[in-house]
Amino acid sequence: MTFTLPIFFEGTVDYLNRFSSPYGYASPNNTEDNAVVYQIKGGPGGKDVIVAINFGGNIFQLNQQLNTAGINVGDAFTKIAGNATTMQPVIEAMSPNGIPLSVFLELPPRSYAVFLHQGPLSLDLTELKGNLDGKDALLNWKIASESSIQSFDIQRSANGVKFEAIGTIQLNNEGKLDFKFRDTQFPGDAYYRIKVSGQDGDEKISNIIHLKDPAHYEGFRVSPNPFSGTAEGFKIQNLQNQDEWIQDATLIRHDGALIFSGLQGSAEDLSEQIRSILQQQAGAIYMLSLSTRKGTQHVKLLKL
Repeated sequence: MTFTLPIFFEGTVDYLNRFSSPYGYASPNNTEDNAVVYQIKGGPGGKDVIVAINFGGNIFQLNQQLNTAGINVGDAFTKIAGNATTMQPVIEAMSPNGIPLSVFLELPPRSYAVFLHQGPLSLDLTELKGNLDGKDALLNWKIASESSIQSFDIQRSANGVKFEAIGTIQLNNEGKLDFKFRDTQFPGDAYYRIKVSGQDGDEKISNIIHLKDPAHYEGFRVSPNPFSGTAEGFKIQNLQNQDEWIQDATLIRHDGALIFSGLQGSAEDLSEQIRSILQQQAGAIYMLSLSTRKGTQHVKLLKL
């Protein structure tokens, strides 16, 4: 497998998660041996660059300590190339799993991502975080000062591509720095982000987080995934009942383009139809949504 990284730079390169590295790291899903993470000091425009390459067949997750010379806690990196769930990782003083001065990275199987240092996060917003509280999704974030911020729009998405607003918080110069939002309509599997509106009309978007209830409906398995070329052998398995009717099948590309919607049939019937469509598509990340009377499952697909 070959990766061509579309960046050019001068500077020093450090392999952060190498054996005996002075920089700490920890993987929430134990995939730290499947990938490499580099930090480039003095990259384009003198800015730091993070390059992560996932060689494994599973989603890669890592809290990685950085060389913070010249950069600060609260600074954000923005994805400029490749594929990543974490579009704008932010330097934390301490990660939930005990890694200081670190960022959280998440990449799909067999992919890479390049992140460029951007300085303090948009309009003084620190990283959006979230957790499940019963059947609700509880989001929380902080700001350094509310003087430049007018409002927060909380946005939710089923696939991490198309978002819709589910609530708004207006700021009233009360000096409040900590914010929470409870989504009482949490569907069991969702992506969240915050749109920050400034007093001067400027708008910025926070990092994206993904929350999923372990008990959420899991009726399908798709293989092979990742796949390439003609998607040979592509198959949808219904883990409950292979003859159960799929009421709607929808495929969306990572940039939001709708590839198809409205396909119906059994898992066996749809496997060949969807394979035929996928073999015509370019290499990218796709979100396949499959709906039955029991619920909807979203499956990320990676075509190499």
